[in-house]
Amino acid sequence: MLIFILSTIVFFVASFFINRYLDEQGMDHRMLRGLLVFMLASLISFGVSAAAGWIGGGVGDSAPVATATNNGNGAAGEAAALLKAVGRLPQQR
Repeated sequence: MLIFILSTIVFFVASFFINRYLDEQGMDHRMLRGLLVFMLASLISFGVSAAAGWIGGGVGDSAPVATATNNGNGAAGEAAALLKAVGRLPQQR
């Protein structure tokens, strides 16, 4: 949750500074400029959230992970079930 809040704050800060930079460069306020600001701010925000997740390690990894097993056989049982299902498909000519 902290990463989400951090990336949201970074998005608005980045969009403010990108807008200010484009004002200094004399770029008109048009749709392309808005799209450019949105995309750059999104990329910066995504980068910050990825870096925060990498630095934080596995803070949010405590959620239970659902695993699919096929009668306790693990990956071999899943592969066998997949091959059986593929074998039942009608053949294309």
